Amino acid sequence: MPGLHSYCSTKIFVSRFCEATAEEVRNNGIDVMSWEPNGITTKLNPATGMMMLKCKPAVSQCFSKIGFESKTEGHWLHELQNLA
Repeated sequence: MPGLHSYCSTKIFVSRFCEATAEEVRNNGIDVMSWEPNGITTKLNPATGMMMLKCKPAVSQCFSKIGFESKTEGHWLHELQNLA
């Protein structure tokens, strides 16, 4: 698949950058959290299925974790997918 390596490496970079930033500003009372969801049904990605989430539940679950985690998949379905 063309561009797959660039896509994957960009996701890893953003994840590590957020982790480093969160550690750097932790003592200043600033929370940084990276949201790393799996499949989300959107207009651009209209796929549906048991593990696909719509935007609103995915985002609300992500927001519920602010201040508790520095990295999250957001919804428990996505956390379950990443255990495998």
